[in-house]
Formats: sequence, C-alpha cells, structure tokens
Amino acid sequence: MTLYSLIIYKFIQLFINGDNWNHNNQCMSGIYVYKYYARQVNSNKLIKLLPDDSIFYYHTYAIEKLIKIQDFSSDNTDLSIEKGNGYYFIDFKKNRFFKIDSLKENKPIKKPSWENIDKKQPGLQLHFQYYSGEKYAAKDTLIQNKKYKLVRYISQQANQQKGALISVYLQQTLEGASLIPNLENKFQGRVKAIFVSYPNNQGEVRISLDLIRNNASSQMIHYIQNVVSTLGD
Repeated sequence: MTLYSLIIYKFIQLFINGDNWNHNNQCMSGIYVYKYYARQVNSNKLIKLLPDDSIFYYHTYAIEKLIKIQDFSSDNTDLSIEKGNGYYFIDFKKNRFFKIDSLKENKPIKKPSWENIDKKQPGLQLHFQYYSGEKYAAKDTLIQNKKYKLVRYISQQANQQKGALISVYLQQTLEGASLIPNLENKFQGRVKAIFVSYPNNQGEVRISLDLIRNNASSQMIHYIQNVVSTLGD
C-alpha cells in the first residue's frame, strides 16, 4: 500500500466525516508526510531507507503515526510488510511526547508518562542537529515553478555526517509546525528536503517533507483538543 493510500485509509477510517473545519483550523493544521531514501556506494539507484511516515499537527500539538517493518519468508521469497505501531502525541511548546496505542475516542485517556522530545524514537528525529555553525552558501532556486532557498555546507558534526555535503531546500515561509527547528530557526523557512551526500562517493541520504493541508479533519482536531482538555496541561 502506498503512503498516500495508507494515510487516506487510516485517517478517513477513523475520522470519516472530517471536512467541516473553519479557515483558522485549516491554516493551523495539516499532515506532514516524510520520506527517507538512500543511494548506496557506487550506485545511482535510490531505495527506500525507512517506511514513509506522517505527522498530523494542530497548533502546537501533533499526532505522529508510527510504522514498523516486519520481514517474513514465503515460497522461498523474503518479503517485508509495513504495519501500524501506535502513535506519538507531541507537545511542541513543551518539547515532550508520549505513546498512544489507539486513537479510538471511546478509550479513556490516562495520565501519560511524558518524555523529552530528544528521546523520541522511532519516527522523525525532531531535534537532530543537522547544522552546528558551519560556513554555508545560500541562494534562491525554482523547482517546478516554486521558489525555495537552497542552503549548502560541509558538515563538521562529530558523527556519521562529518565531511558530508548537506543540501537543504526550504520553503520561504514559517507557516505550519516546525519539525526540524535546528535548520528552520537558523534559515527562517520550512524544510522541504535534505540531501546528505557522503564524501568519496560513499552514498547519499535524502529526506523529504510534504505538507498536505486538505487532509485535515475536524475529528482529528477534536481528538487533540480532547487530549489537551483531559490532561489539563
């Protein structure tokens, strides 16, 4: 099942009548779809590195759908399937999250054990340090007639990215949730894509973020509001 059909199936299945939201909620809510791809050493082919995933946000809160891959063998063929693995409820304002097993509204919401957002795994690493003060070059560019800011620099991070060429494409707006604040606060935009090209042709990683506004639903908004009201914080 494709990512788009997975989002439509899951979110519409849970929130079938969710199209009666006002203009303010439309501007302050949406679904971010993020994708991970990799190009291996001495290869020109991009392959999916991790399952596509999604984050529904509403103001300063979000629900991230978690997906896991299960491997199995059938008729001497190795197969992989993607399965839902619960959800994270994220509080951007207080940089914290907790795990939700189900989004069924008839299940009581218990007092959660909040964790710092830095500990959030799996899923999108919201506070990963892509940039740490390196000298960079920036310019405006057009992709499919849309204007972006392109920022490039050589990573000096003391991790697997050291020496890699980092290319960041940013939409020149601060609308929507900030999912990669390390880059977005510095360069004043919302990340559309990140390319990490390793030196000596050692491969490449590509991350893309797409915002889908017209999938926002009043039921999902109501669920977030209900959680916030129930928790009282």
